[in-house]
Amino acid sequence: MMERDKNLNLGSEEMQAGWRVKAVPDRAHLLQVACHLIRFVGMTEDPPADVREYPNEQGRGGLGCQAYLPLTESWLIMSTWPVHGFTRINLSSCLEFDPVAVGNFLAKELGPVLMEWSNQL
Repeated sequence: MMERDKNLNLGSEEMQAGWRVKAVPDRAHLLQVACHLIRFVGMTEDPPADVREYPNEQGRGGLGCQAYLPLTESWLIMSTWPVHGFTRINLSSCLEFDPVAVGNFLAKELGPVLMEWSNQL
């Protein structure tokens, strides 16, 4: 579990970060990594997860899947892009987390991190 400021006033600030990882896991592996990531950053899952396969029944969207996991602290979204060979991960929380540590975690779980960004709102 990562260290974080336990005195942070929930809802007063929001931290967002995103990573592009050179891997395209299947649905089961994507959800497994999502659960491991949530535990790694010390956040709390607020089930159920919403997982969608693309293209959808109406033929919309590209090819891949997207998992939205609501967290007590905010949300985690993981989207696969098989045609492009990567997975996009977005984490938003009013609890602080270390984007570099998360990037290192994702590299161990999935593969090389191609891109990373973060900001605090």
